[in-house]
Amino acid sequence: MAFPIVGFRCGPMEEYWVDSMAADSAVVRWRKVEQGTLFNVRLVGSDGSDTTYITADTSMALGGLVDTVRYNVMLRKQCRYTTTNYDTTVYGAWLSTLSFGHGPEVVGDTNVGIAAVPSEVFALVPNPARGSVSVVMSAAPGGHLSVLDMAGREWVSLPVEGPVAELDVSALPAGVFLVRLTTDADVSTRRLLLLD
Repeated sequence: MAFPIVGFRCGPMEEYWVDSMAADSAVVRWRKVEQGTLFNVRLVGSDGSDTTYITADTSMALGGLVDTVRYNVMLRKQCRYTTTNYDTTVYGAWLSTLSFGHGPEVVGDTNVGIAAVPSEVFALVPNPARGSVSVVMSAAPGGHLSVLDMAGREWVSLPVEGPVAELDVSALPAGVFLVRLTTDADVSTRRLLLLD
């Protein structure tokens, strides 16, 4: 009786976020999956920089960032299969949904061809959050920010005066909210998770 070799699998990551951000650094965080899994964190900048880090932790501090560069952060699992007959490393697909900073769109090789990372109108840092959250915009568009619950009730409202706005969400209950940026040109919405 023979058993076919199906192949080794290393599933994709599902979620990651910017936990904190400073002028020249950012901390990216994700949830732990299987015990003993390694993670690859790839930082690609619009200035042509491209660095990959390997960690067993569930966060990565990225330093030396430049405020005129737009960065794309990619994350994937690195799975190792070992027996007496083989020692094989398999990689999951890159998760590539997190970008921040200013500058042109990042174009990078994601091991499946050339893909452009779309420019976000704004990002929420951190997300999930407690107490306050920074709204980091790709430009200073002017306009208005609103925080709404899932029933459409507005909890916070304030005008946009620059590329970064601080939202005080300490009075809001834990749960999922929508942050809406309304400008003359567009309306953009992001989901915000507030923790206890």
